[in-house]
Amino acid sequence: MSALSWLARQQTRYLAVREDHRRKMRSALLDRRRREQQEHVKEVVAKHKMAINEAFMARLSGNPLRLPVPQWTVDPYTPPTFVAPDDHVLAMDAAWEGSWGCGGSAPIAFTGLGFPGFPYLTELTQITEYRDMSERTAKEMTRKWIKFKTVSGKDRSDKIGEIEAEWRRLKVRKICQRFVELEEQMGRCQIFMDLGDTEGQELETPLLMNQYKILKGSLRKIKIVEPITTYPAAYNSSWPLKADYYAPSAWFVYGQKVHDTRMLTGVARPLPDLLKPVYNFSGMSLSQLAQPYVDYWLNTRDSVGALLKNFSCSVLKTDLSTVLSGTDDPSVLSRAMMFNQLRNNQGLMLLDKETEEFEKHETSLGGLADLQAQAQEHMAAVAKMPLVIMLGVTPKGLNATNEGDLKIYYDYVEDQQEVLLRENLETLLKVTMLSLWGESIDDITFEFEPLMTMSGKEMAMIQKSKNEGAQILVALGAVTPEEVRGQVASDPDSGWNNLDVDHPEGPMTPAQPKAAGGKVSAEQGASEGAAEAAEMNGPDTALVHDANQWTDGRLGTSKKTHAQRAELLTRRAEQASGDACGDATHRKAAEAHLKAASFHGLDSVQGDKHWRQAMDHIKECGGWQA
Repeated sequence: MSALSWLARQQTRYLAVREDHRRKMRSALLDRRRREQQEHVKEVVAKHKMAINEAFMARLSGNPLRLPVPQWTVDPYTPPTFVAPDDHVLAMDAAWEGSWGCGGSAPIAFTGLGFPGFPYLTELTQITEYRDMSERTAKEMTRKWIKFKTVSGKDRSDKIGEIEAEWRRLKVRKICQRFVELEEQMGRCQIFMDLGDTEGQELETPLLMNQYKILKGSLRKIKIVEPITTYPAAYNSSWPLKADYYAPSAWFVYGQKVHDTRMLTGVARPLPDLLKPVYNFSGMSLSQLAQPYVDYWLNTRDSVGALLKNFSCSVLKTDLSTVLSGTDDPSVLSRAMMFNQLRNNQGLMLLDKETEEFEKHETSLGGLADLQAQAQEHMAAVAKMPLVIMLGVTPKGLNATNEGDLKIYYDYVEDQQEVLLRENLETLLKVTMLSLWGESIDDITFEFEPLMTMSGKEMAMIQKSKNEGAQILVALGAVTPEEVRGQVASDPDSGWNNLDVDHPEGPMTPAQPKAAGGKVSAEQGASEGAAEAAEMNGPDTALVHDANQWTDGRLGTSKKTHAQRAELLTRRAEQASGDACGDATHRKAAEAHLKAASFHGLDSVQGDKHWRQAMDHIKECGGWQA
């Protein structure tokens, strides 16, 4: 081995040893730095560990009040002790647990929905959102009320007047309004007809609609009966094909048994038979249906109110080391109280320039109005009520109107009138007539007044269209003036419904042309009138007059005269159409075309052409005027 080779190997070994030493030194240095950092972090955490003192927290406000969430169970309804006898047990109550098909008890079945109870529903009536829903609907259902009439059209105004007076005495309208309110709030309401017996065995018997059961003058009053005071006495639960299946035939009212025919019952939202015992044979109340939506609105309202109250937050950066380290330092709360007492535009804000800073944080309020409006719309949707009626909120935007919403709502109210009031009022009407006269007159009935009526301007426009149509029909010879008079007299909205059709004042015949002496025949008078007109207005007027007389069969059947009249009327109509530039000229043109159409006949090509042109002119002038 040469000396150079040995030196090269020694240098390589030296470099390898030095590199390994450097690597070890670098790794040791990194380990030491890592340990130092970990120790530093531990020291910082130990120094700044947050340990708020319990005594300090006690100075702050206590736990917020949390309202319990009601648990609605699906169990048979249990009446108050004073409503039904203690030993009264309904059929099928013992089989309730198995009726769900669950193989056992089901206090909260499936979705967890059940009957909240009448006390809970009564409590909801104190909240304006629930109360408005029921009151608005009840007022709309009785606002226009009813109108008595006869089926045959016979005049029975004296009898109807007695019924109206009796119903005013009984306050039927007011009681029906309260009847609807309670049904909406509770799911069921009843009206008791007091015929002189308020207790005893007589109330257990059916109320037959005859003069032997309902004596004259026996109807004393009618009274509202709330559902919490009633409980079914008996009902059929064994045979579904019978009419009284799950329909109580009698009720307990404070322990007194009353037959169902003596109570006018209203249920607008009936439930399936399986749930009827749970709800005490009531329906689903509007308050229970609306509760999720009302809760959502109330939460939204409260949240928006809290956000408006705290949308601007003042931040005071100060030294909290004593409190966060676990020491009860009352000076921190004192500093906060001092800050609040001085935080206004007129006061003086004091800050420690070394240890304190003041900042202002504000929350955006954009979109809050939309959130509130959406929550209100949810409430109106479940009540099937427009916002303008429920809240008085009018639509916004160009040409915005509530007409369509109101029409849909009034259709719903009219449907509810039929469901809740029709049958009950018909029963009460029969009882009233038997109590007044000892007989029930089937010819007397009633109808609900329409809720949405037209304005005076709209009614005038409709009447104007009717008059124009009648005038056109008379001009065409389709009807006679006498027939139009009869139609006008029979129309209650015409304003002329008091006309005497059988004995009108004066003849309703067209005026005849007058002759010079006044004592000649109609034919001679027509000829003389035509001659006089020819002298005054030219040959066209005389030709038209002669052609009119020819149409009536007075001047023969000359084909030449007929052709001349047709040509003249056509020319006059075309000339009038060319001169039409305003309402008056369009009406004249329409008259000219109607005369030509009448002469030619609507079944002819020329007559149909003149008729269409006449209708065009009538549209241009905005309608016909006499």
